[in-house]
Amino acid sequence: MLDMFWIAVLIVFAVWWFIVADLDKAGILKKYNMTAMGPIVMMRTFKGQKLLDWIAKPKGLWRAIMILGMPVVIASMVIMLVTLVGMDIWMLLRVQEIPPPGPANAPQNILAIPGINQFIPFWWGWIALITALIAHEFSHAILAKVENIKVN
Repeated sequence: MLDMFWIAVLIVFAVWWFIVADLDKAGILKKYNMTAMGPIVMMRTFKGQKLLDWIAKPKGLWRAIMILGMPVVIASMVIMLVTLVGMDIWMLLRVQEIPPPGPANAPQNILAIPGINQFIPFWWGWIALITALIAHEFSHAILAKVENIKVN
């Protein structure tokens, strides 16, 4: 029963992607000021420009945050790289010690995808992902306004 659900989801997703690709190829999306990035459709608008201008007004503050944030980002990238390479080496050296199968190392739980990973609740996971995505993109828009870059 569950397998049929995921097959139906995959079919609906594939049909959606083909429709979006055809609309993009035909120029219909561009006509309505939309852009396709794979199966994702973005509507481009100039609404909210005044709000972005108002939020980006203290340019010195945003530049300071950006400058102070750069070392944090670089350090995070270095730490993540060292962690990944270190874990790869550690796993290669401990080949004989394969852990017993269990929910923690089940294939569906390796990726942190809500609804597939049994440890991440479906709705709360998607709400967190969408909230983080909106905050991230909104931050890009604010910093673009600070640097006088046009924002759609």
